[in-house]
Amino acid sequence: MAIDPGDAWRVHAALAHQLLDTWPVCPVAQQIIQSELEGWSLRAADNADTYLRLLIGRLRSAGVEQRVLDALDGVQDELEHVDEHLDSMFQAALALARDCYQHWADWSAASVDLAKGARETRVYPDNASLGELGVVACVPPREEPEAPAIVKLTFIPGLLGPPSWASVPYLLCHELICHVNQAAPMSSEDPFGGGWMDLVALQLHNHWAEEIFPWAPALARSAAARLSDDVLRRWHGLEEPHMTTRAVRSQGSGGLRHTGPAEAGVGCAEHGGPGLPHLPRRPYRPGRGPDPAGVPRPAVQIRHLALRIHAAV
Repeated sequence: MAIDPGDAWRVHAALAHQLLDTWPVCPVAQQIIQSELEGWSLRAADNADTYLRLLIGRLRSAGVEQRVLDALDGVQDELEHVDEHLDSMFQAALALARDCYQHWADWSAASVDLAKGARETRVYPDNASLGELGVVACVPPREEPEAPAIVKLTFIPGLLGPPSWASVPYLLCHELICHVNQAAPMSSEDPFGGGWMDLVALQLHNHWAEEIFPWAPALARSAAARLSDDVLRRWHGLEEPHMTTRAVRSQGSGGLRHTGPAEAGVGCAEHGGPGLPHLPRRPYRPGRGPDPAGVPRPAVQIRHLALRIHAAV
């Protein structure tokens, strides 16, 4: 009996978490572990514990570096904490995003929940580097306006190595900053939401990495930079919709990269900018709508948010 993908991704996540420190300096283990990740569906195991023992046994006999052998002793303990780690990342990112957002605009989502899932097939069309592109994220449409917003993480077991695990904070920041409170209808062909705001989310992620991913913040920044670049890459023969969506993402991020605070006409006195006056931070109130007198509507607020965060970071 093959291991269920829902169990496989948790085992791979536990292994990835335990190897965060050793992965960058163990090139032999990188290749061996990638091979094991890709072969997960061929392993005869009926639960996560059985599969984990089988995986560790195969790695111990495969000639990985001593630092990796030493780290394998802690993977079993990490398996019990995978969901705890994800919830910790999510709650930290949510608190930081909401707090930052409310310096400039209203946080309209009364509540935001985290969902987790798995799939066997890859999502990105790129040839993945070792341990990369093993997780994607989205904010599914709400069935009812009053329903909680959902940030969903989907793991691909065959690609879920330490770099993929370290990219989770960036994906969370992207969904929370770009989409949870997006006023306009979501579209994968929106250069502002998909490109401009993604660069804002990346900048904020890099500023917050120690708080969201304290285990290996440098690896989180590196993984975020690579993933952010990967989703802009195009080549002859790239299939749709990736050719179109990546073109508009490039357009949006390029616009922000070439629009400095001075040119955009914004600034923040506490960060040394000479532009518009600093908007006072307002207390969090779930579901608060725009103030009636002189406050821009959400579609305009989100643009002010992007520009002013760019000036602040």
